Amino acid sequence: MHLYRFSPISTQDKFNQALVYITLQARTLAEHVVGRELPVDTVTIFAHYDEEYEFLEGVIRNHGPESKFTHGTTLYIECDHIVEDQHIRLLGVRRPDPYRMQVGYRTIRCRISRLYVKHM
Repeated sequence: MHLYRFSPISTQDKFNQALVYITLQARTLAEHVVGRELPVDTVTIFAHYDEEYEFLEGVIRNHGPESKFTHGTTLYIECDHIVEDQHIRLLGVRRPDPYRMQVGYRTIRCRISRLYVKHM
C-alpha cells in the first residue's frame, strides 16, 4: 500500500497522471459546489520526498520560465499547457511537507464577486 497517491512521482508518465488526476478531481469538486466547470489557471503537485521534488522541479522547469509567484516552499513555472481541455498557465511543485498528504491542487480563473453573487 502506498502512503501517498502517485508518490513517488519518478517518471514523466506518473507526472502526467498526477496532472490529469488533479485537474479531473478539481473539475468534479467545482461541479458539485457551484454546478459547473470552472477554468483552470494553476496546477501544483505536492512532492512527498526530496528525490521526488528534485525530479518534479526538473520536469516542470522544461515547461517555461520561473514565475514571479514562486515563494519559499513552492516553485511556479509560467507555461502554456493543456490538460483535459483545460489551459494551465502556471505549473507548480511544493517541497515535501509531512502534513500534506494530498496530491496537489489547482486554482481557477474567475471574478470572485460574480461567482459569489451568482452561486452563493
